[in-house]
This record gives sequence, C-alpha cells and structure tokens, in this order.
Amino acid sequence: MFEAKLSQNGLLRRIVESIKDMVNNVNFECDSDGITLKSVDQSHVAVVCLSLKAEGFDYFHCEKPITLGVKLSSLYTMLKCASNDDSVTISCKNPKKVLSFLFESRSSDRVSEFELKLIDVAPQDLNVPTQEYAAMVYLTASEYKKIFCDMSTIGEMIQIEVLDTGIKFESEGDIGKGSVIVLRSDEEDKKPSPVKRGIISMFFTVKHLIMFAKATPLCKRVILRMSKGMPLLLEFKIGSNGYVRYYLAPRIIDEEL
Repeated sequence: MFEAKLSQNGLLRRIVESIKDMVNNVNFECDSDGITLKSVDQSHVAVVCLSLKAEGFDYFHCEKPITLGVKLSSLYTMLKCASNDDSVTISCKNPKKVLSFLFESRSSDRVSEFELKLIDVAPQDLNVPTQEYAAMVYLTASEYKKIFCDMSTIGEMIQIEVLDTGIKFESEGDIGKGSVIVLRSDEEDKKPSPVKRGIISMFFTVKHLIMFAKATPLCKRVILRMSKGMPLLLEFKIGSNGYVRYYLAPRIIDEEL
C-alpha cells in the first residue's frame, strides 16, 4: 500500500510540468524515504533526476518499495482537472494497475476522484556524476529564464564560461551574436559554496536549457555546476525536501563562437 498527500495540488502540477516535455514514460520509485525518478531524454544527451523526501509531504506511507510506471502527459492532464489550491492524495493498492487521486477543495465543499492507468516502463541503468564539480554558480530563477530565452533568439548553441568574476553566456547565429555576463554578488562571495578552480568553458544546446527553465517556478534560485568534460548540472530545489536536477552533456565545438 502506498499513499501520499500534499496540501497543494499546484506544487505537484509544477513538478510534473518541469519534466514532462523532456521525458514521458517514466518509473517513479517509491519507498519509505520518499519518491525518486531518474530518466534520460530521447536524444540521450540529458538526464533528469527528481527527489521528493517523505517529510516534504503532509502524509506519506509506503509499506514496501514499489515502482510506478507513469505516462507524464496523462498524469499532467489529470492534475489539471483540479485547482492548484486543492489538496491531493495519491494512493496505489496494486502497482500493476492504477494510481488513484483524491482532490479536495480548501473549503471541503468539492471532492474529485480519478484513476490513472499505470504502464510498463523498461528500467534504465543511468549513471550520473557523483564527484565534486570544479565550479558552482548561483543564478536567480528569473535570471536563468531570461538569459536562455534571450540567447535562444540568437543561435542554437551557447557557450557557458565560468570566470573569476562571475559567469558568461555567449551565443552566435545567422543574425549576429550576443553575450551576457552575470557578476558574483557580495552576498555570494561570503558563502563558501561557490567554488571555482580556474576558468571553465563549454558549449551546450540552447533547446535543452530552455526546456529546463520550466522548473524555475519551483524555486527562487538555480544552482549551476560545471567541470571540464563533465555534464552541466542544474539544480532546482523544491523547498528543503526535494529537488529537480538536470544533467546536460557538453557539445564538442571545433571553432569558437
């Protein structure tokens, strides 16, 4: 038996919205510690990892580890049937058949029940970097979204360069080129976590970075980690009890922008 409750359906809806365009058929792994997901996109250049700790739910109970195969587009359609302020209780008695949803309005004058058919999803053996990254930079969520939306109008590739003074984003296309430099703030300099060991510069596809921007409503700040030759790691924290992480493989470019 698995059962979990959130006081706001809107949070779950934003989480699903942040990953549904990147991956669709996924396995949610549930145990007493919470819910996790790890999946790769169709192009095999990006991996998404989701973690929701049990203590982040209003109620959480999982008798034994179970795997729930879900089509995210169908799950998102179901979550849209309820208001963002409705509470949502998710339960599963038979992990091979259906996932049940109970939505209750804040005033308790409306109750909705839905069942989502579960699917069989082949497990993926994915390895993500576990070693420490050489550079870690903070961006506000709004800053992240604006930078990559702006750069997407210039070209399909973007160069991200970590400098001693901050971080630089540069793109070039048929219409010209553009760059944005975000300087380290005084507040950031006081924190031990933004560590840099030399200048790091790599190229990435803009379309994936735009796709990741769908997670910006989940947090106020994005953590960007880089090491030469390793996938870019972007972390969007969900309060203190969860996160969405994206890993994006760098592109090999013979000529500089």
